[in-house]
Parts: sequence; C-alpha cells; structure tokens
Amino acid sequence: MIRPLALALALALALTADLAAHVAAPRAARADVKEGVMKRLEESAAVRRRKVLRDGRLEAALSLGTTLGDTYNRALPVGLMGHLYLSDSFALGLNAFYGINLETSIVERIRAARPGRLAASSFAGVGFGASLEATFVPAFGKLSLLGVMNSVYDMSFIVGAGVVQVSGAEPFGQIAPAPVVGVGFRVFANDSLAVSLQLRDYIYSRSQSAVRVVDPATNKVTYSQQERWQNQLFFTLAFSFLTGEPRFSE
Repeated sequence: MIRPLALALALALALTADLAAHVAAPRAARADVKEGVMKRLEESAAVRRRKVLRDGRLEAALSLGTTLGDTYNRALPVGLMGHLYLSDSFALGLNAFYGINLETSIVERIRAARPGRLAASSFAGVGFGASLEATFVPAFGKLSLLGVMNSVYDMSFIVGAGVVQVSGAEPFGQIAPAPVVGVGFRVFANDSLAVSLQLRDYIYSRSQSAVRVVDPATNKVTYSQQERWQNQLFFTLAFSFLTGEPRFSE
C-alpha cells in the first residue's frame, strides 16, 4: 500500500517540475530577446539617415503681410527675402519690403467729426524697409496634416538690424535705423517648396502724427509732433523656394 502511494507522489513531483521548466523557459527566452533589443537601441543612433533640408541651401521667398496695432495708417508690406543656410540651424539673409498704406477707421472718424483738423494733419505710415538678419532654427519635426500627408516643419528665431522709411506727407519721409526681432513657423510642401508664417518687430523712432501750425505774423509753417521709439509689428505669409538638393545625415 505504501509503495503505490510513494510512486504516485514521485510521479506528481516529476510532472510539476517538468511543467515549471516549460513555463520558465519562454520567460527566459523573452528576457534574452528584450535585453538584446534594448542593447541594440542603446548602441544605434536615434534617427538614421535624416533628410537635412536647410544646410548649404539658398532660400528665396516672396512675402505678403500686414502691420499690427496701427493707429492711423495700416501698411500691407510686399517683400522679398533671401537666406543662405550655413548649417542646418543657422542662416544669414536679407529681407526687403515696400508698404502699401491704408487709413484706419480712426482717420475716417476724424474726417467725419473734424475735417479741418484732418486737413492740417499728417499721419505716418510705413514706406520701404530692409534688414540684414540672422535666423536660428532650434526646433523641427514632422507634422501630420489631417492624417493624409506628413510634412516637415521648423520653428525659428530672427534677429537683425535695418532701416525703415517713415512715409507720409511733410514732415515725414525720413529713414530711421531699426533693430528687428522675430519668430517664424515653416512647413515644407516638398524638398524645395515651403510656406511660412513670420512675426517681426521693427523698433524705430517716429511720430505717428503731426499737426501743421502756421504763424499768422510770418506765415511760417511748423509741425507739432512727438517723436519716440516705438514697436512696429509685421505679420507676414511667405512662399519660399530652396535651391539645390537636400542631403542625408550620416
């Protein structure tokens, strides 16, 4: 009676050990595979053969935009830009524009309420301007548009120095030095075509309006105005073309 019981117990222990061995083996195999994958990821580069869209290429662009925060005249700048990328994240370039000025609603109200004052007043606008600029591209990536297509995008910071013509009737017309700072967001349609949104701040000294004063004794004409440093914001949409072919990273 004891021998069959011992035999059954030994058989049960053997089956349990065999089952445990079969369960442990796949776990060990999966652990070895996971360890191998993690080791290969650590040894390999994060991105292989990335397409470099900017380095060594010349970008030419046509821009259309508007000024922001204007009191009397709003300008619609039409411009041309050219940038040479010395690396994938740094470029030097030139931006030039000409502003088409339109009166704001404030001028319309002045014309209706005090036409005499309007006749004796001059309002400053934005004429032509140009600036030498440095562009930094600190961030870029891929953007999925409606799940249909993937496009490359980048974000940039702009710093530079230039001049802006203060347009308008006398006493305006002078050219003012203007440092400029800005930001940009660009989406590539393909390797050579891109569309970008840019916001620039030109900082220069000007008076927004001037009132003509005539001395009745001498008929001498002077202008009453307050000139000070001001921020002129430009918001532009640019369509650009990049020369040459992009290369692939090592």
